[in-house]
Amino acid sequence: MGRIRVFYGWWIVSASAAIIFLTGGTFFYGFSALVKPLQNEFGWTRALISGAFSLRTEVGGLASPVVGYLVDRIGSRRLLLAGAALVGAGFIFLSRVESVWAFYAAVMIIAVGMSATGGPVAMTAAAHWFERQRGRAMAVLTAGAGTSGVMVVVLATLIAAFGWREALLIMGIAQWAVCI
Repeated sequence: MGRIRVFYGWWIVSASAAIIFLTGGTFFYGFSALVKPLQNEFGWTRALISGAFSLRTEVGGLASPVVGYLVDRIGSRRLLLAGAALVGAGFIFLSRVESVWAFYAAVMIIAVGMSATGGPVAMTAAAHWFERQRGRAMAVLTAGAGTSGVMVVVLATLIAAFGWREALLIMGIAQWAVCI
């Protein structure tokens, strides 16, 4: 019986979708699971905590032109690896914060990392492998982001089982183990 050969580009698409699923889902959707534990431990207001989420969006937007330049200069693979390393480090740092400033710094590290693991970088990586079926490849890649909302359940379950610090530590290590 012969082996079924899968075009290598589909492996790139699958890996990129998995990276987007894990990095984006954990922080973009999972952030809501952190609000109550942070309020309980530090007494921070929802506005202060939500400000970090808004900052994530701003930092990610400001990093985008730099990320675009870097993907053209050093390539998608290196940028995805660097981004995944930053996201993992950011989650580990976030698990150890003791002040508002450290909280905001950790969020900015994650935001820069997410810019380097996000859609444009992954789409560039995938597009290099496809001339035919490029639209289908982009749709599969985008499904990684679309389905990543389930990560809020994963993070909330980890928080309930281990506490928010350990949950974020686990997620940081998972970012490194899966994405790198």
